[in-house]
This record gives sequence, structure tokens and C-alpha cells, in this order.
Amino acid sequence: MTTDERLAVLEANDRNIFHQLDEMKEEIKVMRELIVAVQRLADKQESNTALLQKVDKRLANIESAPLSDLKHYKRVAVAAVITGVVAAVLGAVLALI
Repeated sequence: MTTDERLAVLEANDRNIFHQLDEMKEEIKVMRELIVAVQRLADKQESNTALLQKVDKRLANIESAPLSDLKHYKRVAVAAVITGVVAAVLGAVLALI
């Protein structure tokens, strides 16, 4: 192989290497953009998780409210029935006297 041929091969290799470097620079740029995008998504996910926890707590409060109302009305109804029975018994006792 002559010096000119070796020089031509080396220059071709040189161009190939610089071309590959340019491609790698572009890929690194794309990867950096992807990393930033993933970080933004992670931040949004964290924010959404916090909001979802707040909504979950509020929903639990809303779901438990009718249950506490039901317990209150159940106590009132039982008290009314007991009062009615006691009044009827007292009325019957007083009627007999």
C-alpha cells in the first residue's frame, strides 16, 4: 500500500469517525431532552398523587356522612318507639286505676 493510498484510507476513516461523532452528539442531545421530559412527568405524577390523596380523604368524609346521619335517625326512631311503648303501658296502668 502506498503512502497516498494509506492517506486516503486514513482520511476516509477520519471522516467516518467525525460523522459518527456528529451522530452521537445528536443522540446525546435527544437523550438529554428525553431525560428532562421524564423528569417533568415524574414531577407531574408526584403532584397528581398528592391531589389524589386529598380527593380520597374528601371522598371518605362524604361517604361516611350518610352513615352517621343514618345512625342518628336510627337512635331517634328507637327512642320514639320506646317512648310510645312506655306511654301506652303507663296509659293502660292509669286507666286501670
